[in-house]
Amino acid sequence: MGLFWSSQTSSNGGGSSNGKGETSSRGSQVTIGGVKGTSAKGNATSKRLQKQRNLACSEAFHVKYHSGQKQRGVVTEAHSGPIPVFEPISKKLWMELNEAEAEANAELKRLSLQSSPLVQEAPSSELDRSEFILGLRREVAKIDLQLTDQQYEELSAAASQQPQVKSFDSFVFFDFEHPSMEDVQMNKKTFRRLEQFRDELARNNTSAGLMSFSHSRYRELYDKDSLRARSRDNAWDLVDQFLKKIVGKPGYAFSGKSRTEYFEPRHVDPFIKTMKEDFTHNGLPLTCDRCAPTDKAHQQGWCAAETLVRCWTSTIHCRPLQREWCSLLQAGIRLNDPDLSPIITSIWATMNVYCVANRAQGVSARIIAWPGPLEGEEKLVLHRGGRLHEAALQWWETACLHYDTFRVPGAVAVSKLASKAFTFMHHLSYPDSAPKVYFRFHLEQLRDSPCDHAVCLDAISVLPDEQEFLFPPFSSFQAVSKTWCGSEEEGFWVIIIRVFKNNLTVSEDIPLCPWI
Repeated sequence: MGLFWSSQTSSNGGGSSNGKGETSSRGSQVTIGGVKGTSAKGNATSKRLQKQRNLACSEAFHVKYHSGQKQRGVVTEAHSGPIPVFEPISKKLWMELNEAEAEANAELKRLSLQSSPLVQEAPSSELDRSEFILGLRREVAKIDLQLTDQQYEELSAAASQQPQVKSFDSFVFFDFEHPSMEDVQMNKKTFRRLEQFRDELARNNTSAGLMSFSHSRYRELYDKDSLRARSRDNAWDLVDQFLKKIVGKPGYAFSGKSRTEYFEPRHVDPFIKTMKEDFTHNGLPLTCDRCAPTDKAHQQGWCAAETLVRCWTSTIHCRPLQREWCSLLQAGIRLNDPDLSPIITSIWATMNVYCVANRAQGVSARIIAWPGPLEGEEKLVLHRGGRLHEAALQWWETACLHYDTFRVPGAVAVSKLASKAFTFMHHLSYPDSAPKVYFRFHLEQLRDSPCDHAVCLDAISVLPDEQEFLFPPFSSFQAVSKTWCGSEEEGFWVIIIRVFKNNLTVSEDIPLCPWI
């Protein structure tokens, strides 16, 4: 469940695609392991950086191609071509990467913070109507929706009266029921298509009102000790509160062929009831009535954490949205909404009791089954499969070229098994028009614990065979390489990502990733 969260995108990617995963700025062909691939090459700002990038492609990530029924747990039946198997990142590469990062720190900061398409200037207090119209025209043209000049003027006038709309980038907060819409002359069909367009932007949005982690409401509100729920009853209350708050929010609608259905208050109780029935069916307690009040784990909120983590892995779809609980929660994080953020931070403060190691002195370390010793696993490598939206291709190309560090405005689910990532990539990822992508997350080669903010969910998951690991919202990573593997028609991108041991050691002002 959730291993390929592909519902996010950004309108700021900047690349173009020919439908084969090939951007207009794709670089030269390179041969790795005897098979041609494509490097993420662009305008190099440093020969040193380019040298490091070539090292990453040619030395550290030797691609080996295998045939047969299975190879390291990768099911070949799910893929019509050869399956790439990578060796772990070498110690030499980590030393080279660290050296390059230190050497080019000032330049990387400029590139990452000033030139990134996801870093925006703080919005002004008044809406720039010309900018709003320009952005609306550009995006509406992509869906072949015809609006008159007068309608653009009327919509911009309505937006100027809605305080939550600071620019076109915050069009996802545009309220079509606002009194200002009374002056907009538009037939019902056009009105509905424009509203659907706003909802689609909201579902795919990663940066509305959110320039970086440091500027997010999540960062402003989050406090694990004070916000976390302490009992199972408290956890279910948070689920109830969140579902009631998403009513009427952008992005929480289902557009069918003939009409758009909205999530309404009447849908809350049936959805919670169905999830609770799943708990009961599997023998999981719904309350803490049998917990000893003096039990330390109970006092710390462990029961509540297990409840919300179980909900995260649930495969039950809510009506009418046809989406799982984790999808609803992810969309709420990206909205950075003032009503949703307090509840979301409480939910994640609770889940992180389970998902994040307790860093306090004197606390015994948790035993975590890191990937490596069992069949189908690779030592300290986690996997994720999905699609790479065209708008994000150029972002990843630049990020890999400069080894950019970044955070993700949402949780990131991965698996210990490459076979699961390939199953998601080939059969369960969307949109179908986007090229496939296989992410490889390399954990630090450390003796104690390679990462403080990830844990395997198999003990509580609805689908333990997925061997899911979960990184909490705004976790930090480093882009290492992006390579096209296979033919143009049947291939896919392979993106190598470095996982930092501790989020607290990484700047809060680094760019946000538009798609992962």
